[in-house]
Amino acid sequence: MRILLLNQFFYPDSAATSQLLTDLARGLAAEGHCVRAICGHSSYAAPEALNPPPVEIVRTPDFPFGRGLLARACSYTSFLAGALCYSLLGPRPDLILTLTTPPALGVLGSLIKAITGARHFIWEMDVYPDIAVDLDVLNPRSWLTRTLGAAFDISRRRADGIIALGECMRARLIGRGIPESRIQIAENWADGREIYPLPFPDPEPLRI
Repeated sequence: MRILLLNQFFYPDSAATSQLLTDLARGLAAEGHCVRAICGHSSYAAPEALNPPPVEIVRTPDFPFGRGLLARACSYTSFLAGALCYSLLGPRPDLILTLTTPPALGVLGSLIKAITGARHFIWEMDVYPDIAVDLDVLNPRSWLTRTLGAAFDISRRRADGIIALGECMRARLIGRGIPESRIQIAENWADGREIYPLPFPDPEPLRI
């Protein structure tokens, strides 16, 4: 199966979404799938010295990622434009998986699905615009919030499936009108060979 992965951050970036998607890409390649990952040149966190996954990695020419609102908007917009071009110019995928960096990536996945006929799944790392409202970045009653919410929800309803991180996120998505049957839960994971609990040290004798 030809699988297209879309997220602004990917190997070797150490952002959480990058690490999880890189792990998934390795697993899909090991199962014999032909995996193509489209990501940006900009980075969110310092890269890690890992072996590259055996997949095709396509990097779009996007603006550097910044913490400020304007810098972030420019980086997001440039990545979305590049990702659309590279997705349509590349091999026709059988399945598209979009994450939520940038937040509008699910909308882009819906567009690519409509053009290519591929199945589309959204891996929700954050529920937008809800998280921006909860952080007081967006006004819940503004026209921008309502427009973004409507666009994101349309792409969610048109997707073949939504991957949520837990029951709270599933409830949030259902509250936005997403059919419960479309939502599956896949909690974030870690490699138990690299992250594991250490034994407690032996207690020192009590000295008086």
